[in-house]
Amino acid sequence: LTWSANGNPAGTVFELQKATDGVLFTAHSTYTLAVATVSGLNASAVYDFRVRALNADAVVTAFANTVSTATRPPPVSLPGTPAAVFLSPDDISWSWTSASNAAGDEVYLATKPSELLLALATNTFTHSALGPNRPSAIVVRGVNPTGPGTLSASATAYTLAMAPATLARVGVSSGSVDLSWSANGSPDGTLFEVQKATDGVLFTAHSTVAAAAATAAGLNPSSTYDFRVRALNGDAVATAFT
Repeated sequence: LTWSANGNPAGTVFELQKATDGVLFTAHSTYTLAVATVSGLNASAVYDFRVRALNADAVVTAFANTVSTATRPPPVSLPGTPAAVFLSPDDISWSWTSASNAAGDEVYLATKPSELLLALATNTFTHSALGPNRPSAIVVRGVNPTGPGTLSASATAYTLAMAPATLARVGVSSGSVDLSWSANGSPDGTLFEVQKATDGVLFTAHSTVAAAAATAAGLNPSSTYDFRVRALNGDAVATAFT
């Protein structure tokens, strides 16, 4: 706080009083300069202050105007690590435990933690329009008028892959079958799990490949096999089968 000495000479004593209701003032301290730092106050609280001068015989003046101000809130704590709570082939919805004392949250790409992605009033965020089997990696932090908190641990999740389509047999021999299918929009590098059965019911995993084609080898001659394929995203979350 500062005030004008209003002509009083150096060494004049000033009495500072404070209140929390603008009515019941109590003496806080005395000063010989026209400036004061008032400490020991509660966070996020409203205080009223007034000051008066005392002459050398401790005779007081009238009070100056009353000043009202609010202290800042406590510092923001560390938020929880974000968790993916909903996936689709295009979007990932995130949620996290907000930091204590936070008035809002900020979301950053984990790969660019100095660049703000979005400021939010809630602890949820949907990363949209990513495309199938694409990663979202974020960090978050809480903010309040005191300043920003510490960034959370980073978290990464992948959107769902697209279910493969149009599985077809493109070649056959006495011990193998060549298969192909459509990646259906899933990007290069997406893994596909091929399963086989001999009764159309009890399927078992045969192989996992990173292309929209596979050769199922090690089969018995003159035998009937059933095949189906599903895609896996980067977190090994599977789609429906073809």
